[in-house]
Amino acid sequence: MNKYCVSVLFFLLTQGIYAQADPTMPAGWHASDEISAFKNIHLSGIFIRDGQKTAIINDHSLHEGEYVEGYEVIKISNNQVYIKNNNGIFIIPLVASITKSVSVNSQ
Repeated sequence: MNKYCVSVLFFLLTQGIYAQADPTMPAGWHASDEISAFKNIHLSGIFIRDGQKTAIINDHSLHEGEYVEGYEVIKISNNQVYIKNNNGIFIIPLVASITKSVSVNSQ
């Protein structure tokens, strides 16, 4: 009975360790690495005029096929940009943010 309990306990403990790794990603890859890399990517605008799509990423005007911070811009849509690197394809949404509050005086 003790051997059975030890076997079950060992099995349960090793499953938790296995679940921390993503088997679909390359060896040595960690999600925290990819998340920290996105801190360097800032999408501040998307412009589409006469079919020409431009994304403003890290204060640079970029078109599909151009690179920023090691990522290739593969698609620009109305509200998001698709980028890719060796780890896969990622979506950067265009999100409005409030940078300063302003009081409005009604007259």
